[in-house]
Amino acid sequence: MEAEFHPAENISIVESVLYGPSSDAVELEQTSYELIKACVEDAGFEYPATFPSSDLLLGEIQPILPTLSVEQAQSRGYGFSELPVTAQRDSLAEYRAALESDAHRSAFDSTLLHCAEAAHDTLFRDYGLYDEQRGVLESKRIEFYTAFDASDEVRSLEKEWSKCMGGAGYEVDAHWDAVGLAAGGQSVQQGHSPDISTEVRVAVADAQCRLATNFEQRYLDLFRDAESAFVFDNEALLLEVIDLRFGKLNQQ
Repeated sequence: MEAEFHPAENISIVESVLYGPSSDAVELEQTSYELIKACVEDAGFEYPATFPSSDLLLGEIQPILPTLSVEQAQSRGYGFSELPVTAQRDSLAEYRAALESDAHRSAFDSTLLHCAEAAHDTLFRDYGLYDEQRGVLESKRIEFYTAFDASDEVRSLEKEWSKCMGGAGYEVDAHWDAVGLAAGGQSVQQGHSPDISTEVRVAVADAQCRLATNFEQRYLDLFRDAESAFVFDNEALLLEVIDLRFGKLNQQ
């Protein structure tokens, strides 16, 4: 029987709070866009950038662990061939390149910088401090993920899964190594798949070993416990970053 859990269990609480598509996040980006656009146009330039949809703007928060069922693996492997091909037009870069001289391009660059800083001053109590503290938090998150993957509990779980994969003929130490093996050791380019037969064989073995070891649920349980400790240890910093990002906006 396949392991089942609610999709919300597979999302980092910290990432969801900081970068999720909340109404505050959308409003902040929308207001920032409008302020910058008006500022640039007041300086005599065009601002051809269009405000994207909230989904494109904020992106999709990636799951803690991309899940894989046996049925999925049998039908599409890891889904490499289904990765979307996205070629986004950079209308600002095109407009800048079309300006008549280097002097005009330099003036446009300076205007963009000035207008962005002005928008930050309007929307943030202290954007410099927000940027600094966000950097501190991101460094701590990187350390957290590194320590989590290297923890005895996770390594023990990976060894169980790895032993199962070895029995299927694949020598891999960690679950992400299976994806690399299926891709032939190469980065998977959007819209381009490695050999599908190899991908499917590795993915099926991976899915079966995940099922045999209850890998996904156990991995997520370990992550939840570790992330709860991370939130407890860094609560003050998390609240500060959230307040620095949205505090002034919520008072307006």
